[in-house]
Amino acid sequence: MKPPFPGDDPRVWEAVEGDGIPENPDGRRIMVVEDDPPIREVLVTTLRLAGFRVASAPDGPSAMGVARAFKPELVLMDLMLPGIDGWSLTRQFMAEPDLGRPPIIVLSAKVREADRDKALEAGAVEFLPKPCRAADLLRAIRENLD
Repeated sequence: MKPPFPGDDPRVWEAVEGDGIPENPDGRRIMVVEDDPPIREVLVTTLRLAGFRVASAPDGPSAMGVARAFKPELVLMDLMLPGIDGWSLTRQFMAEPDLGRPPIIVLSAKVREADRDKALEAGAVEFLPKPCRAADLLRAIRENLD
């Protein structure tokens, strides 16, 4: 990732998502599908600090491969993704028998009611607007994992 401001030390911005945060080997498996690197990193870091195991995908086309390998117990899905949108990807996740229909929580800046309804019709269990508070996100995750 490139530094967002001129003069920033680029080494600070080359960290891998969740870098330096140990993953709980017994934690529940959460997958993050988010194309914006800073948002993806914040989500991954927040989830690892909360004790979850996390895998991520930066776009729709790579998400299915990551999901098949990781077998997520819950997915956080952005709607505006390169390659395939989050609504279509949610439908693909729901139709993939090997994934076991994990609950999908949509996180999106598209907050119109029609976008929310379309996400829920595609198979999402919850819709949270971006930005959202970490406490609200963790509450939604825990409610949908139990």
